[in-house]
Amino acid sequence: MVDAFDARIVKLYTQEPRTSVLEESRQLGVARATQVSRLEKLQASGAIRSWAPTLEPVNFGYPVLSVLFSDDPAGPRA
Repeated sequence: MVDAFDARIVKLYTQEPRTSVLEESRQLGVARATQVSRLEKLQASGAIRSWAPTLEPVNFGYPVLSVLFSDDPAGPRA
C-alpha cells in the first residue's frame, strides 16, 4: 500500500520527472537515503512499474491516441 509520503514522492516525480533524487529529498525534507529506499520499495512493490517517458503522439504522426486499462472484478476467465 502506498502511504501519504510515497504519494508525495510520486506527485513530485509526475510533475517533474527529471528531478534528481538529491533535489527531491531536499524538497521532501528527508535524507537522500530515505528517498532512495522509498523509491526502491515503490518499484519492488510494483507501485512504480517503469520510468518510461511520456511521449507526445502528434510528434510521431498519430493525431489521436487512446489507451484503456481495465480490471475485470470477476477475475480471469477460462
